[in-house]
Amino acid sequence: MTVGRQQRIKGIMRRHGGPMAVWMVAVVVVVALLSDRAVIIEAPGLVRGRTVQISPVEPGLLASLEVNLLQEVRSGQVLARMDEERLRAEAAVVTAEVEVVRQELALDLVGRRQDVVTERRRFANDVEDTRLEVLEILAVLEPDRVTLADLERDVESYRQLLAEELVSVREFERVQAEHQALARRVGEHETLLERTRSDLVQAEHRRDDFARQNADVGDQNDAADEAMLTARVTMLQRRLALVLLRCSDLTLTAPFSGVVTRIPVCSGQVIQPGETVLVLAEAAPEEIVVWLDEASVRRLQRNGDMQAVVIHSAGGNGVQAHCPVAHIGPVVETMPSELWPAPDLPIRGRPVVLGVPVGLQLVPGERVTVRWG
Repeated sequence: MTVGRQQRIKGIMRRHGGPMAVWMVAVVVVVALLSDRAVIIEAPGLVRGRTVQISPVEPGLLASLEVNLLQEVRSGQVLARMDEERLRAEAAVVTAEVEVVRQELALDLVGRRQDVVTERRRFANDVEDTRLEVLEILAVLEPDRVTLADLERDVESYRQLLAEELVSVREFERVQAEHQALARRVGEHETLLERTRSDLVQAEHRRDDFARQNADVGDQNDAADEAMLTARVTMLQRRLALVLLRCSDLTLTAPFSGVVTRIPVCSGQVIQPGETVLVLAEAAPEEIVVWLDEASVRRLQRNGDMQAVVIHSAGGNGVQAHCPVAHIGPVVETMPSELWPAPDLPIRGRPVVLGVPVGLQLVPGERVTVRWG
């Protein structure tokens, strides 16, 4: 009986050994996967919002700070102004050079013979003289336009402050009157600029018409003088355009709505390009970041577990919400020091970025607990 039983068992194993082995391997794999998913991953995370350091691109004197520490500001609001006297002086130098060229043009016309060549040169000089007039107007108009844009923002800010009774009617009327006076001056210069540009178009037409009618009359030296004059005027135009572009960078505005969290300088201080004038932080959180070791990251990726639970301690009670993983960082980096278990014990991990969960009142900079499993 014993020998028969053993033979029957051997027969069964021969017939069913393969499927049984497959089933055993499958059971082992399932148990391993279930045990892997049963592991809870938990780590502290930081709530983060956008933070930006506001710095000038031009060196100079900080003329004024328009906001206070911890003040809420709106996107586009003026935060600070750099002194514009230096760049206005550069624009004045260009204007003076324009006048020198205009005087040279006048002397050139007086000293030339009254013949066809001189007439052709006169038409050319009329064009360049009108271009110089345009430059003179722009040298005054463009800085005023920059200042007018600042005053428009000031008027709007003072109007809102007046509605909240944070400034007096007299202060609002002062800013409004200053804006209106400059607006009138800008309007006058814009009208003059439009008229002068129209004169320039007419002068160019006269020059071109005369050149077509007298194409066979000319002098190489005279043509070279005209080309040099045109080049000088073009150079002045480009210099003035560069100065005016730099003038537009003197007003520092908020790139987004937020709160002024730091002001390390004061009015009257000389500021270099890249030096921080103030720090602006977004009031609403933008993301949650948690740093995990490589084994935990691989477990998440292997399981496809892209849904985390964010636990927020609010008033001593734990409030939680589900939050999807936005992306996982590709490299290992050092965690922020506020997450270290000890000041002298830095920890490294791969950053895992989550969106902000709905239902949790989070503030940028605070800690939360993030859990998987």
